[in-house]
Amino acid sequence: MSKCIRFMFRVSPQEFERLKNNARMRGYPTAAAFIRSSVLDRDLWLEKKISEILDILKEKKN
Repeated sequence: MSKCIRFMFRVSPQEFERLKNNARMRGYPTAAAFIRSSVLDRDLWLEKKISEILDILKEKKN
């Protein structure tokens, strides 16, 4: 079963414009889509690194 996590944070108008412009430059339709994608990418990267560390520990144990 998947879970939904919501994040809400306040940013200044200048920070919002910067986020919005970064999203548009990278081809995302909205700043929210850009942020979602960034969070998922980091999560997958972290999961991969943890898996690599566990594999190394298993090898050392044997």
